Amino acid sequence: MMRRAAVLLLALPLAAQAAQWTKLPAPGGSTAFIDKNSIVKSGPSFKAWTMEAPPTAQSTPDGKPYRAVKALQLYSCEDRTATLLMQVYYDDVQGKGAVVQTVKYEKFSADEIVPDSVADAALAIICKKPAS
Repeated sequence: MMRRAAVLLLALPLAAQAAQWTKLPAPGGSTAFIDKNSIVKSGPSFKAWTMEAPPTAQSTPDGKPYRAVKALQLYSCEDRTATLLMQVYYDDVQGKGAVVQTVKYEKFSADEIVPDSVADAALAIICKKPAS
């Protein structure tokens, strides 16, 4: 009995870190999600992962075809901005298959969030305010 409890306790941190993808409104036949479990405070801002899958294959910055892209961004609730930190491109529409390309951005500046965009819907969840 004790051994079984230890195994269950060891599994708890893994379960707590599993992605919790929540659908976001997306334009033009795309699908978009935010991983609610990835939202973490980073100074006055928040980091979070989103995923978008366009209706047809697109090309990465290096010209490789992809079906979904996950993006790590730093969101500022106060300034209504997002700074792109990293993108991971996948060959599967669910963002699971093989990684096609990974791009880390070190010097991107914050971008104003466009109303009624995927980033606007993500910001609403992160900041717990209705999207404008």
